Amino acid sequence: MKTAVFLDGNYLFYCAKDIDITIDYDNLVDSLLGNNDEVLFAKFYTGIEDPCNENQQRFLKWMNHNGYRVGTKPIKINPEGVKSCNLRSNMSADICFTHGSWDKVLIIGGDEDFAYAAKRVRGIGKRVEVAAFQASLSSRLKFECDKFIPLDEMAIMFTKAIS
Repeated sequence: MKTAVFLDGNYLFYCAKDIDITIDYDNLVDSLLGNNDEVLFAKFYTGIEDPCNENQQRFLKWMNHNGYRVGTKPIKINPEGVKSCNLRSNMSADICFTHGSWDKVLIIGGDEDFAYAAKRVRGIGKRVEVAAFQASLSSRLKFECDKFIPLDEMAIMFTKAIS
């Protein structure tokens, strides 16, 4: 199946941090695809708190060099000190409006904000698969997808070995 992949980078970063793993992005998407899947499009979304952060910039360049389109947005801090960038709206819009010649969308993220996009994409006859950590998966998003892939159960396949 011709597949479009959308990765919520902030979601992945914080979920991985919560369970104390480092994600190997070389293996993450590959471990989620079926044998007959061909990735036509892959986009990674993340917030940027410090544009001078060399580690983050190096990582984003690596993602871009390895076939991912990268979508970023500055992180804002409100008066209470809460950080946000709301890239989920951008990601949802892209999911809804970039459905060219692909047959399936793979959403890597568990936020309820993606449920409407999943419903719309299924409504035009495309397959929707969601990969997320179970503790942070919206039940509404799970309901709107054709297949749910629990990242918790397969983390060993995409966890980077720390040397």
